[in-house]
Amino acid sequence: MTLLQIAEKFPPNICRFLARKMHGTKPMSHSDLAEKTGLSRAGVALLSKRKSWRGVPIERVVGFSEACGVSLTNPKRTTEFMRRASKKYLVGANKTQRKFLSEILKAQPA
Repeated sequence: MTLLQIAEKFPPNICRFLARKMHGTKPMSHSDLAEKTGLSRAGVALLSKRKSWRGVPIERVVGFSEACGVSLTNPKRTTEFMRRASKKYLVGANKTQRKFLSEILKAQPA
């Protein structure tokens, strides 16, 4: 399986949904991800709404997914987290974050 095939299993909206900080207890903000990726906050928001990596440079795919805590070289760990985690970190989200996280799971392909 190629890196791009693995990346498509974890599209930008899923990576963004899984992005956590403070030892996994709170979701990351746009500012947190912007700092880690070098993108603007608006760039993070736009990329977060996409349901596919199609058209995104591979460097950005790897950088964004790693900043979100998704390892494309070891996808088993992320898959296990998705399967078993109780998503307790969402409790630490503020109202705006909860609304955005809900929206990105409904987002149309970009």
